[in-house]
Amino acid sequence: MSAENILLARAFGRLDGALAAFGNVDELGPMLRRVEVVASSRIDGNQASLIDLLDAEAGLTVAGPTRDVAELQSLSDLASVLPTSLEPSAWMLKIHGELARKLGHTSVGWRSAPLWIGPSGSTRAEARHVPPPPEQVPSLMLDWEQSWQEFADIDPIVKLSGSLAALETIHPFTELNARVSRLWLQHGLVLLGLIRNPNLLWSGQLLRRRRDVRQAIQAQRSDKGDDAWTRLLASMLQEAADETTEVVCRVAALRTQHRKAIIAEFGRAVPQALRLADALCAQPMVDIKGVMELTGVTFPAANDLVRRFERAGLLVEVTGNARNRRFRYAPFVRIFLDDE
Repeated sequence: MSAENILLARAFGRLDGALAAFGNVDELGPMLRRVEVVASSRIDGNQASLIDLLDAEAGLTVAGPTRDVAELQSLSDLASVLPTSLEPSAWMLKIHGELARKLGHTSVGWRSAPLWIGPSGSTRAEARHVPPPPEQVPSLMLDWEQSWQEFADIDPIVKLSGSLAALETIHPFTELNARVSRLWLQHGLVLLGLIRNPNLLWSGQLLRRRRDVRQAIQAQRSDKGDDAWTRLLASMLQEAADETTEVVCRVAALRTQHRKAIIAEFGRAVPQALRLADALCAQPMVDIKGVMELTGVTFPAANDLVRRFERAGLLVEVTGNARNRRFRYAPFVRIFLDDE
């Protein structure tokens, strides 16, 4: 095993340990996926923020561009229901179809027209890359699937890097190729047994190093890059795993701090308060009705619980309304804003 892969294995091990120590990953996974969706969409020029997404989910008017916010909502919904049992090519078609439908694109299925990739306005002769003609795409994707399924003893990062580079080269869809590839990376890591859930905060690395990625894949495509792309991918995955681990550990420390404060100060309401605190990790925006549903208490008891959470600094009212108020688990959300 190479030195890079040893470091990567250790980074994934630390992430696994942090998630196991946190306990119920279902409580934290939705927020990790929201943060990843926001970062991924920024690569494609989306200007909406994590706060915009949370506010939209809560039914509030948002400050960000309406179309961008709707796109984040659609992608966040999709990220939580990735099909895990399909063969790779079927997975690609399923995910692409869902993305196209949610984002209002009309081109679905394998690419049916020639295209080229380069700066806006560039001609075919000026293109950075000209993908294979569309009639070759179905057979190339079958070859891509076969290469993924064969060679079980190959280094997993070599396998993943080759898979991603091939997708970049084939460019199997008319639109949304990059989005599908980013989702495939998470799915591929799960299939390879490197992570257990698609909760890696990965797209921030791509956003910061996309020029390096483009150059490394281009070099590999032209047989000039030896294993530069594989080494770059391993380095980026290690940094992404370390960053995700840091976020998970900060959330775990915050949750422990809040649970201790609740146990010390909430008296008979401790069981309901702890239930609410745990639920807020997955759903950090709530109203009184939501608190009732999450805790099983009456309306007056939910009102009292929210007031006590406000006094403790755990919830912040964000609408300024006297009625139909919404509350944000502000200390928790702040951790992810720091990571944006």
